[in-house]
Amino acid sequence: MRCETITWVHRTDPEAWWSGPANGISGPGLLMEAQPPAVIARIRAAYDDLTAAYRGSDGLLALPTAALLASASVP
Repeated sequence: MRCETITWVHRTDPEAWWSGPANGISGPGLLMEAQPPAVIARIRAAYDDLTAAYRGSDGLLALPTAALLASASVP
């Protein structure tokens, strides 16, 4: 059996990530839909603050990512 750690930088548009919850998709989106506009604005500001450290000069997020890749042979 063999296991390797694979690392890469996932690049994505922060607006694409925001648009899912902002449009009611998944649990966080359903919770956001129930909030008044002022609370949604605070959530957005927190999102912008948290993602600022990962934004590149092109405006995209550059998120460090890792996965374990395991393989084995069956006799």
